Amino acid sequence: ASPSRRAMLLEAAAAATAVAALAGTALALRGPGPPQDPDLQGLCRALEALAALDAERGGAGRLRSRGLAAAQGALEALLTAEQGRKAGEAGPLERKDLVRQEGAARSNGGSGEEGFIGEPVPSRVVPGGRTYETGLEHLAMLHELRPYKVLLLGDSHVERFPKRAHGGAHFGRLEEAGGRTFAAGVGGDGVAELAWRLQQQQLLDSFPTPLVAVLVLIGSNDLLRGADPEDTALAAADIVLRHVAAHPVAAGASLLVLAVPPARIPGSAGGRFAADRRRYHECLCARLSSADGRSVGFLDPLEGAPGGLAVEEDASLFMRDGVHLSPAGYERLAAGICSGL
Repeated sequence: ASPSRRAMLLEAAAAATAVAALAGTALALRGPGPPQDPDLQGLCRALEALAALDAERGGAGRLRSRGLAAAQGALEALLTAEQGRKAGEAGPLERKDLVRQEGAARSNGGSGEEGFIGEPVPSRVVPGGRTYETGLEHLAMLHELRPYKVLLLGDSHVERFPKRAHGGAHFGRLEEAGGRTFAAGVGGDGVAELAWRLQQQQLLDSFPTPLVAVLVLIGSNDLLRGADPEDTALAAADIVLRHVAAHPVAAGASLLVLAVPPARIPGSAGGRFAADRRRYHECLCARLSSADGRSVGFLDPLEGAPGGLAVEEDASLFMRDGVHLSPAGYERLAAGICSGL
């Protein structure tokens, strides 16, 4: 298939997956009987029609994408009304609960055991969204013939690593240590968005040969947005243990979770982030060390800056925003990762 045709097919496949997820959510809202809200009844029928359209039209991804976005918006608007109706019957029904249950059933082969990963930000995982579009770019890049040996998963810290203006001058050190490296980072992604890329876009399925190492650096955006550090740690561990370690392409790979970089944030907000970061790492290490089966390493590659300074006190390691790493910060990150590899 041509590159344009391949991109269209990838978009169509992602739209079909999202339609199926929305249909499952709408059906779950029905409970033991049909929904009383007539608009929700109509939405269920519309989702079924969209699913049928997906099955019939292999190249009309953009047409379906517009319909999908409209259906998703309608579902979000109707949830509150339907929850209110059911509140007196079995308590309020929250969309995050439905997504968590669905994700747990998928990750456990339908066993129903509860998982920890929440839902991604809806606007990021629809056509035009940052996670969706950058994820498609990653899938297209992986169709190259030269195999990759190392996969680096994460957010903007990972996305900026190979870029010339940020960590590009030092990215080659990773490849010298572990082999050709693919940086699958998306700026702004949290744990839930990374899980979405692995599950819905099936990123690992695009690697034709086994990986030597998989490195995961995720959680910064969750903590910056005030997410609970313990919940975030459980969700991040869930990604590594259920969706990376269990995948055939990573069966023989070394698995390494990287610490979230510190941040130079002034005032009380900086203190909260530092405390949440410490708690996140404590819970993450505890969860990974207690897991049965695969061994997963943990590394803080920025620990111990030269001169005895705490990393966050060394302004040379950060960009002006105090969050993203400077070229000097990436030099230190590369050195730390290479020691882990």
